Amino acid sequence: MFSNKPSQSMSDPVPVIEAQGIGKLYNRRWALRNVNIKVFAGERVLLWGPNGSGKTSLLRILATLSRASRGELKLFGLEAIKYKRDLRNRIGYLGHNLTLYDDLTARENLNLYSKLYSVKNPENLYMPLIYTFGLVSFLDSRVRNYSRGMQQKLAIVKALIHQPEILLLDEPSTGLDAESTHKLEEVLAQYDGTIVFSSHDLEFGLSVGNRVLVLSNGSIIADKSVQEIDSIDLQHPTQRHKLTIQP
Repeated sequence: MFSNKPSQSMSDPVPVIEAQGIGKLYNRRWALRNVNIKVFAGERVLLWGPNGSGKTSLLRILATLSRASRGELKLFGLEAIKYKRDLRNRIGYLGHNLTLYDDLTARENLNLYSKLYSVKNPENLYMPLIYTFGLVSFLDSRVRNYSRGMQQKLAIVKALIHQPEILLLDEPSTGLDAESTHKLEEVLAQYDGTIVFSSHDLEFGLSVGNRVLVLSNGSIIADKSVQEIDSIDLQHPTQRHKLTIQP
């Protein structure tokens, strides 16, 4: 439903994302340290870790919106910095800044972004999602009058509108109630590309992801499939969720 572009098979030896020795320096502090990852077509990778662990920095680098201070990033086998303009057409990104135009209606926002990505017949693509997220009655309302949750849902639709092969999501369930979060799970289940996302909602993260990268202080300390996660300690609600990973 969401992608009709050719994609590599899981057996293809060329990863859609390959990061080698990625580091990111902010004001003399390393937000990322020697990050090495390979993600193959169709994988759904949850980035897990506390605030400040480097999740947002990594997602922005993968989206070619931020340049790494060191290391190399390839997307679809291409150097990300050299080919970023072409690569961005193959990436959908949702960040904390939703990049919606408040003075435009939802329909106007979606039609504008469709033109930027040269999407033909965009309403055929976004209207099913608008119905799924319950936004059809508000399609011609200005975005400034939307609630935070409604804006989040519209931004998700926008990230999918050009049928990206890689979907990068930073806390996609932010502002969503339980029903809308379930709808998002359904939407992502139908998406047939590659997903890399962060989430503080562990139940949501494990329902969407099939692989978990655990970050701490800018480094990846574990890389396991969801099935390899041994246990989840949720006994102390005042503490952060903790993943226990099999050695």
